Amino acid sequence: MRVKSNLAVLMAQHAPPLNQAEVARKSGVSPTTINQLYKNTLQRMDRSLCERLYKAFGWGPGDLWVMVEDGDDD
Repeated sequence: MRVKSNLAVLMAQHAPPLNQAEVARKSGVSPTTINQLYKNTLQRMDRSLCERLYKAFGWGPGDLWVMVEDGDDD
């Protein structure tokens, strides 16, 4: 099992769907960090990032991270 970012799914499910620039602007998180979270390359997620995304969109850590089987990219 491994942890995978769920940001792309959350952005697509939002009405209307969001792009990375909108998420960065509305949350006050750097576009680079949003891109890393979107591409599942972010190594650490600190409290400030969680708080900003929650305040802007209501997304908590349990929404942003999901457990997947090794080798499962979906």
